[in-house]
Amino acid sequence: MHMATTLLLMRHADAISALTADMPLSEKGKITQEKMCAFLKSNGYTLHHIYTSTLLRAKQTAEIIGNTFHCIAEEEKKLGSYFDEEYLLALIPEPAENQTIAFVGHAPTLYLFAKRLLGGNYTPPDIERSGALVLRFDESIGFGKACFVTYYSPRNTTM
Repeated sequence: MHMATTLLLMRHADAISALTADMPLSEKGKITQEKMCAFLKSNGYTLHHIYTSTLLRAKQTAEIIGNTFHCIAEEEKKLGSYFDEEYLLALIPEPAENQTIAFVGHAPTLYLFAKRLLGGNYTPPDIERSGALVLRFDESIGFGKACFVTYYSPRNTTM
């Protein structure tokens, strides 16, 4: 059996426009995220752990993901304003554990993190709101060690 760690980098869903940094999700954002989660689940994804930024729009997105995958999201301030790639790298389980985890956060930090994880192997697409960039680690966890699997756009996941 092939052992690997799968990492879903998911940007928060669409939020209500407001003048504050801590905005709740819009109804459209909630519906779009629910569709994305149903799409991922119908394509065989399971989640062992969810880490989310502490900002409200990311926490609400992670809650929708958690409800779909029966998994509780853990708040992680290093996915928000205090983004820390080294710290987040240490949260990713080794391939021998054969787990799938999700990081729910923001642009542009998730995209930049993905680029670093992939090294020069691939330039990932921008991550749209409710988008999911899927990476895999086959041998070890580290910068430049990830393989690009796929990108799911919320525009292409309607059920």
